[in-house]
Amino acid sequence: MSTPVSLRRLLGTGNRLLLFLALAAALNKSVLAADTQLRSTWDNELLNMEFPNVSIDGSSLNDSWMKLCHNLALRSVIYWDTNSDSDSKNFVFKSDAATGREILEAFLFAYPAYTFTQDPATGVIWIHRKAINYEDILSQKVQIKRSVQQVPVYSSVIIPLRAFFPKHALPSDQGILIYAFSYGVDLSAGVYSIRDVLNLCLVENPHLILYSRHFSNGDPSIGFSNLMNPKDTSRTAPAKFWHGVMGDGKSGVPSIEEVGAALSDANPRKRWAACVYLRMESDSLQQRGRYWKLFSSIDSDPQKAVWEALAGATIVGGVNYGHLERLQQFVTNDLPQLNPGLALLACMQLAMQKNDPGIMDPVVGHKFSIAETDAIKPEFYRLFWESKLVRDKLLQMKFDAPELSPQSLNELGNIIHIEWPYGAGPPTGYDYRELGNTDLFAPVTAGDK
Repeated sequence: MSTPVSLRRLLGTGNRLLLFLALAAALNKSVLAADTQLRSTWDNELLNMEFPNVSIDGSSLNDSWMKLCHNLALRSVIYWDTNSDSDSKNFVFKSDAATGREILEAFLFAYPAYTFTQDPATGVIWIHRKAINYEDILSQKVQIKRSVQQVPVYSSVIIPLRAFFPKHALPSDQGILIYAFSYGVDLSAGVYSIRDVLNLCLVENPHLILYSRHFSNGDPSIGFSNLMNPKDTSRTAPAKFWHGVMGDGKSGVPSIEEVGAALSDANPRKRWAACVYLRMESDSLQQRGRYWKLFSSIDSDPQKAVWEALAGATIVGGVNYGHLERLQQFVTNDLPQLNPGLALLACMQLAMQKNDPGIMDPVVGHKFSIAETDAIKPEFYRLFWESKLVRDKLLQMKFDAPELSPQSLNELGNIIHIEWPYGAGPPTGYDYRELGNTDLFAPVTAGDK
C-alpha cells in the first residue's frame, strides 16, 4: 500500500513526533467512541423494554415526565419551552404491560407539540419541541482542552458549561444532590457541542436525568436530578442495566450477594455497575432496606469491607462514621501489604472525611505498578477531584508511577473546578460565571471547528 503524499511529506520533514501524537489522538477518540457505545447499550434498549403494571398520572408536561423517569426509570432528557400553555395538560396512562416506546408515544400524544430524538452516538433520549431540530439543541461548541478521567459531573462540567450562557439564564439547582461530587465522567480532548458533553455525562451515569429549560428569549439552562425508581416493583430498567453490564444472561432483580460481590470485584467496570445500580435503588424505601446492610456492618474480609465502604461513600455521601476507626485499623495493619492500591483509596477517603492528611502515610514509599494503578483508576480520580487536601498530600508523597507522579498530578490540578467543604452544598447567591472559571473548557474559535 502506497503512503499518502501528505504523510510522506510529514515523515520526510522529521515530524514523526507530530505524526505519533496525531495518531494517538485519533486512537483515543476511537476508544472513547467504542466505550461510549458499550456503556450506552442500556439507553438504546429503553424503548424496547416491556414495563408491567404501568400507572402514570401527571398534572403537566414536567410532572408527567418526572414520573416517567422516577416511577419507571424510563430515563430521558427534556428540553422544554417555559412559556408554553399546552404544557399544563394532564397525562394519564394505565396498562398491564407496555413498552418504553408505547409509553413515550402516549406521553407525546398528550403533548403534541413535542417529539423525541434518540441520540445516534449514545442512545440517550431527548424530548423536545417539534419546532426545534435536535441538532440545534445546546449546539454551541466548546473545546475540551485535555483528556480527564472521572471529573465530577456537577462541579467540574455543569457549572463551567453554564459560564458559556448569558447571565440571566441561571438555572435552579432543585434536585441537585451534594453527592453529585461523586458522579464522574471521562472526557477526551476535542471539540464538542454542549449537548454532546451532557450526553457523555448521562451515559456514564445512568441513574441521572437532565432537564433543560428553553426560555422565550432563546437562552437555555441546565439541571440534573437523581433517577428514582420507587414504583416499578419489577425493577425492569435497573435490572436490565445490571444484567447487560454483567453479561450473565439473567433477568430480574439481582440478589444482595451478587451486588455485594460486584462492589469488590477486581474489574472496575463491574464495581461501577454495582454503584450505578444501587444509586438507581437508593431512593426506593422498599429496596433501601435490602441493600443498606451492605454498608451497615463491616465484613469479616477486610478488603471486601473497604471496597463496600468506598462504594457506600459514592452513593450516600461518605463512609458510615461508626466504621471510620475500624477502616483505619485495616489501613494501619496489613492492608498496605495485601493490597496497596486499595489501601491508598481507603487512606484518601479517610483523610478527606477526617480532614487529616497524615492518614495517608502508611502507603508512602510504595512503588506502584501500572497494573496496580489501572485497577483503582476510577476511584482514585474520584477522590483526587473531591478533595484539595488529598491532592496536596499526593503531591508531597512523590509517587514514581506515571499517573501518580507529581508532574502528572500537577497538570490535572491546574483544571480549576468548583469545590466546597466535604458534605456541604454551594454557597447561597453564588455567581456561576465567577465559579465557572475552568481550565478544562474553552470557547471554540473558527480555527478549532
